[in-house]
Amino acid sequence: MKYNIKFEEFWYDKDLLGISDDFVKALIKSSRSMIEIEHTLIKLKFVGILAYRSEMLILMPKYLSSSEYNDSDLLKHARLLIKVFKKLPQSMIIKYSKDFFTNKDINANAFAEISIADFLIRDYLHNGVFEKRYEITKKSSQGKVDWIKTVNKIDPFKSGKNILYFETYRKHITSNSEELITVIHHLVIDLCIAKYGQLFDIKQRVQNLSKIENRLNRIGHHVLLKTIENEMQQTFMEREIRVLKAMHSFFSNINSSKNRGFELYGTSKFHYVWEVLCSHAFMNQYDTFSYLINAPIWKTIDGKEYYSEKNKMEPDILKTIENNGENTFIILDAKYYSLILTEDRLSGQPGSYDIVKQFVYQIALESELTNYDQVFNVLVYPQIMNEIYQLIGTVQLEFFNKKPLINLYLSPEHLIELYLSNQVFDKIVLVSMIEDFKILSECRAGF
Repeated sequence: MKYNIKFEEFWYDKDLLGISDDFVKALIKSSRSMIEIEHTLIKLKFVGILAYRSEMLILMPKYLSSSEYNDSDLLKHARLLIKVFKKLPQSMIIKYSKDFFTNKDINANAFAEISIADFLIRDYLHNGVFEKRYEITKKSSQGKVDWIKTVNKIDPFKSGKNILYFETYRKHITSNSEELITVIHHLVIDLCIAKYGQLFDIKQRVQNLSKIENRLNRIGHHVLLKTIENEMQQTFMEREIRVLKAMHSFFSNINSSKNRGFELYGTSKFHYVWEVLCSHAFMNQYDTFSYLINAPIWKTIDGKEYYSEKNKMEPDILKTIENNGENTFIILDAKYYSLILTEDRLSGQPGSYDIVKQFVYQIALESELTNYDQVFNVLVYPQIMNEIYQLIGTVQLEFFNKKPLINLYLSPEHLIELYLSNQVFDKIVLVSMIEDFKILSECRAGF
């Protein structure tokens, strides 16, 4: 299947976006916050997969829009993002449930088709096709002997005091590949692979998608669901129950009046994912130092005090590093912006509020950081590049009388690789960063 790949937060002419008017209407009806329309231009604020009936649109993060990646490269990156979505903490997905559409519970009402497909394909590759098994008894030399039937049906041979049976009835487990439930399972696996196989890097070849859909249509939606429901009532095997429930959800979603053929998988707030990737790479120590950032104190006229944790200041990442007896404290903020800072151009920068907030974090912390030789305050942006990191300049607000904030590019591909392999920045990388921070800070001392 050829995928339609575009970029989030990028203006497209409606005719060049490659989706139908019905798809656009379904998007608007689903969430106006994810789509902006100006005359014939459309901008989508979502990273992941949008599907409407037989149409599918893959929206990539904005940091890829200026890369020289071809569709094959983008598809590889999409596979990695799907793995990232699958690994995100469930607690985070629940906390930001309005912004994430990556439910991992196949019994949930809003379970995306791609997630069901992922489960069904993985189960099939591990356990094979779903087969209805029968126990039959027949004359045989293999299997467990059914002595009751053997004694009742076969005359024994007597030799003295011994009774011998030269033939016995034995029990066998068999299956019929022509059973309708097996045919349905084959078809749903073929359908999942045809639609999503490349996204899961599945090499198995299947029939053309339209041919698979035609065969399912000939069986009929009602018959599909009824056959699955009948099997669910007859089995007590855990694996079979999970597979049947997933198949039922898959076909129920297709004709769901709630979805009407519209599916989402991904997030409308990818900056949360960027924060997770950065936090993991740096082995965030926020929990260790969060007590240093005090909550606001509210006082009545009579002096009664209230401590409010509501909207308490929370820096994204706090990190300490010791190297050759030198202790460094770093305050980092993961900024999901497309910052360009060159000799002839500034664009895509955060607003003044973000800069003020980062300086305030430093002020709140540094009175407790007297044991550290140096403190660096860093804004971290995604950038496709060969290097792991790259310094790109500073930003200052003079009335704070502090060293400028450092702007740092990080390779999202490297961070994704670290996240998926449960690895973090090694000390060599971190020490190298600190040395570069020092040099930049000394150069900008008179900023």
